[in-house]
Amino acid sequence: MPAQKYYLIYQDLKQEIEDGVYPPESCIPTEFTLVEKYHCSRNTVRRAIQQLQDLGYVQSIHGKGVVVIFHKELLTYFREGFESTIAFYSRQNKKVDNKVLELKHYTAGEREAEMGFQEGTPMCKIKRLRLVDDVPIAIEIARFPDRMVRGLTEEIARNSIYEYIMGGAGEKLISSRRRVTVEPATEDDLTYLDPFPRDCVAVVTSRSYDANGRLVEYSQSRNIPQDFSFGTIFTDKKIPT
Repeated sequence: MPAQKYYLIYQDLKQEIEDGVYPPESCIPTEFTLVEKYHCSRNTVRRAIQQLQDLGYVQSIHGKGVVVIFHKELLTYFREGFESTIAFYSRQNKKVDNKVLELKHYTAGEREAEMGFQEGTPMCKIKRLRLVDDVPIAIEIARFPDRMVRGLTEEIARNSIYEYIMGGAGEKLISSRRRVTVEPATEDDLTYLDPFPRDCVAVVTSRSYDANGRLVEYSQSRNIPQDFSFGTIFTDKKIPT
């Protein structure tokens, strides 16, 4: 299925901003220019610009235009929505590999019920070791209802599970809530990772939901502190004009 026009505009502008075609504090082309270039409506252009604004790339300023506020460091800590880990690190010219440590199918019990799944649900657990430039940086443990990852194999799991799901393997991930904590390193952490200091890891716990608000993924990414950063973007919807 071809990408929607607004997304193509968004991708083009985003790449041009990252490449420095539109440096910080400069303006991207006007709505009229973009409408003419892409042969689309103003609403399509505005949707693309809104996407860029939500990601902290631009800011609309009354009387001036759409100003670039992006800086290169953003690429090193910000992942877009359900962007895959491979895509995220590839943008930084780094090699990523996922070693599958465990892939099993089982039935949800009390532990999964505490996470938010319904007891008795057929489940799939995937445990992977993430390597960046051949250095182990994180252990990722993800749980999905079986229906979300139909046909998943170890070979597929070595690549992007998100891309597999979003490509049509099961229902779609619509929203996600993430919590970042610093926790004591477990024996399992120290078996596969070499955190510094050796007594802690950075843990990102995620809960993802489908279009009906049902929990369809619970995951934990346990990261070595020396290769971990986390960022967020805040936009005041009442920007002064």
